[in-house]
Amino acid sequence: MADEKCTSVTEAEDNAIRLSRRQFSKWLVGGIGAFMASAVGVPIVGTIFSAALGKREAAEITLGKLEDYPIGEPTVAQFTVMQTDGWQRTIASRSVWVVRNSDSDVTVFNGHCTHLGCAYNWKDDGDHAEHFVCPCHNGIFTKDGSVTSGPPPRPLDTLSVQIKDGHVVISYEDFRSGIPEKTPV
Repeated sequence: MADEKCTSVTEAEDNAIRLSRRQFSKWLVGGIGAFMASAVGVPIVGTIFSAALGKREAAEITLGKLEDYPIGEPTVAQFTVMQTDGWQRTIASRSVWVVRNSDSDVTVFNGHCTHLGCAYNWKDDGDHAEHFVCPCHNGIFTKDGSVTSGPPPRPLDTLSVQIKDGHVVISYEDFRSGIPEKTPV
């Protein structure tokens, strides 16, 4: 009888070992599957959330020599930027308005109206009737970017400006149109 007891214990231990091996195999296969899913899924989720929540980095653009911009006269500056959308890269044309206020003070406005993102122009009618005009919905802005009439919800969007070695350098970025807050895209 003693032999039977030992055999019974050995079979129970053997069954416990088999269950452990089976459980280990399940955990191993599950772990490999989870690793593969995360290796594929994390970049996809990151791309979706960065596009939905993230903002584009501001591009540093040199607009030219400071002396090329006359004091008190708004001047348009045009340039191109590289845009990346997934794997596709395109070159986009952009414009800004440079207002040189003094020898060292410069204001640069994004070239899109804050109402619907249309392009606007500087208009000088003479007799001190100088202003920026967005022809789409008759938005009118002063030389300092303030709204004087029309539907624009906020002043013209200013960009960060530096004078480096006599050149005007900006951090270009676009902003959401149609809302009262200046919010980067």
